[in-house]
Amino acid sequence: MFIKKLLILCIMWLSGYCNLVLAKDLAAEISLLSYNIRVEHDPHAWVQRREAAFNELLAMDYDIIAIQEASELMLADYVDNLSEYEMYLGGRSDGRSWKQSWYEFMPIFYKTDKFKLEKSGYFWVSETPHKPGTTLKNTKKNARVFTWVSLREITTNKSLLVGNVHIHGKRADDAIRVILNELKKENIENQIVLAGDFNITPDAKLFMNLNKELNNAGLIDARQVSPLLIGPEQTVIGKGEMVPSSKNKFKYGKNARRIDYIFLDDRFEVIEYANRKRAFKPNLFVSDHFPISVTFRMTANE
Repeated sequence: MFIKKLLILCIMWLSGYCNLVLAKDLAAEISLLSYNIRVEHDPHAWVQRREAAFNELLAMDYDIIAIQEASELMLADYVDNLSEYEMYLGGRSDGRSWKQSWYEFMPIFYKTDKFKLEKSGYFWVSETPHKPGTTLKNTKKNARVFTWVSLREITTNKSLLVGNVHIHGKRADDAIRVILNELKKENIENQIVLAGDFNITPDAKLFMNLNKELNNAGLIDARQVSPLLIGPEQTVIGKGEMVPSSKNKFKYGKNARRIDYIFLDDRFEVIEYANRKRAFKPNLFVSDHFPISVTFRMTANE
């Protein structure tokens, strides 16, 4: 009788252990690229860097790609060349008012064999987020739009929310508060990844406020926690570096610095953070920003 009970207990323990192992093993590695590819409206200027741009975008077979500063000219090429991805476009930053000298789209691309789209949306980073073409007071007049998608990862059946960020450096902390508050209103409990161009350096006073807001929301700087770092810290071109611009001219770099970030839920296991700085000709780059990426693990039992 004793042996029978002991055998039953052993079977129960082994069953529980196996379930724990299976739950732990049921995980997905996700790679995400964030890239400000510098907006372009001149087809003659865009053709000089178009091929190199797609070499970068397709180099590592990323699961998710968040692009800042996309024009309508560039979008047509993105759709044609990123055929393995589904695109969520969102809104145009100027609200199609044609009253601003500059505009962008903030598209997010995701692999359809890995994710199912659950929900998506966009809003303007301003005191009136749902009024098209608006921006925070006392910042640059060109509006900023935020794009987000809620994606269900097929292997784990877990969801994450990916937000595409491009904000003004001035009042960057207020911009993050707007983003976090608007996302709360969606009542989505997903783990979050915010990636993009924050236009602020880590040593700036406002960055401390911004970082605190994100940390309080459970989001951490991927570069700060990654066990593996690839490439330089600075995310924009510096002296002696340049990018093709309109009318056969070049935009020259000034002070190399870090202004692009990926913040993600602290429950994710970060595997690698990379700055994919790569010139396609000597000292000539696709954009005045470098592509940055993160690889992280999401498990079913988180």
